[in-house]
Amino acid sequence: MSKSDAIGEATHAYIGRKACGCIVAAVLDTPGYPKRAAKEVAKFIRDGLTVERVENSVVRAEFGCKHNKKPVANHDQLKLEI
Repeated sequence: MSKSDAIGEATHAYIGRKACGCIVAAVLDTPGYPKRAAKEVAKFIRDGLTVERVENSVVRAEFGCKHNKKPVANHDQLKLEI
């Protein structure tokens, strides 16, 4: 399976929430690429975010902090299209 096929099959993502509850980081839970997700989730934890696994639709609907327009950290996953 190619990486683009695996991304297309991803139905869930790991998210990082700030203390205010806003989603400020996300990485797809891509089949066949668990190390990628684990690496990004470790960054979320180091940045003090609360980690959850949610359906991709939650990320699309809620991504971004309504309280602060500055990103918490420069994560690669912020560039992913979901």
